[in-house]
Amino acid sequence: MFRLFAAVVLAACIAPVTFAATHYVAPGQNIQSVLDSSGAYDTVILQSGDHYISQTLRLPARTTLKGGGPNRNSVSLIAMSSLVGPVIKAVNDSTGSDRSHKILDMQIISNGTAQSSTEATGIMLWNVQYSEVNNVVIRNTWRMSISMQNSYHIYVFNSEFRDMGFGPTALGSFWINNCDRVWIGDNVIYGMNNGTKGDGGIDCYGSTMVKIYRNDLYDTGESSIYAANAGCPGIEVWGNYITGSNEWGIDLVNSPGAFVSSNEIRNSFHGAIVLWDSPNAEVTYNVMFNNNTGGHVSCNGLNRRGNTSGLTFTNNSGNGTLLCNR
Repeated sequence: MFRLFAAVVLAACIAPVTFAATHYVAPGQNIQSVLDSSGAYDTVILQSGDHYISQTLRLPARTTLKGGGPNRNSVSLIAMSSLVGPVIKAVNDSTGSDRSHKILDMQIISNGTAQSSTEATGIMLWNVQYSEVNNVVIRNTWRMSISMQNSYHIYVFNSEFRDMGFGPTALGSFWINNCDRVWIGDNVIYGMNNGTKGDGGIDCYGSTMVKIYRNDLYDTGESSIYAANAGCPGIEVWGNYITGSNEWGIDLVNSPGAFVSSNEIRNSFHGAIVLWDSPNAEVTYNVMFNNNTGGHVSCNGLNRRGNTSGLTFTNNSGNGTLLCNR
């Protein structure tokens, strides 16, 4: 019996073990072929330089795509003019329960081509989970920088977004639709102040447990942070710096239980914050200066519309009227 047990243990010890691998791609090599041949939990590293692609990169589940340069601007993934759709699309692997992805340490440059599709984006995260975008720059996207739909546990940190949303089909830097547990923190967004429905905002629709925190948003063409349609119940918006919004600084519609705290909001075209049919909100410790630059009926601070019963409004500061019914 002992010999049998020992044999089983020995067989287990010498059984083949599969380890995650690292693959390196130099500029000019075929990135997609390396991604397609990679295994679960492998890392594909793009080496320093410009990597041009003519078709959307399909990132398999359980794969990391990473820039390998000394900083994120030393590795550029550049969409050629023939590319239609997202630059990177995270693929939902229906054969496994783990649908995670990581996109790290690079610059993604779209071709800025006019496209009506909601897929006209830098990174497309649809039907995925536990996916992370970290230390990335996204530029020159026609509609939005990152599109998220039917996904959960999505994290976007320490990244920069600029030159996005050219015209009336823009949907902001982020489009979050029917998602759960989305965290967007420590990013910088540079808009172009290009008017209503323009570029730059963080847009949330029908999603839950969304946290937007410690981001800097400059000159967005729409409301800098916007929740509408089915709203984003319980949304947390805190520690953000917002200036030069071409609509509202923070615009929350149908989002009961919102937590809005410790934001600094300046120079918005309308007021700093509007709550519309969003009861039981907590709005505290915000700094609001020189908003309502458009001279409308809005006030500088928090504007209430519809059902905003149960509002907690304390320890906010700024100039002009800080709380009004619009």
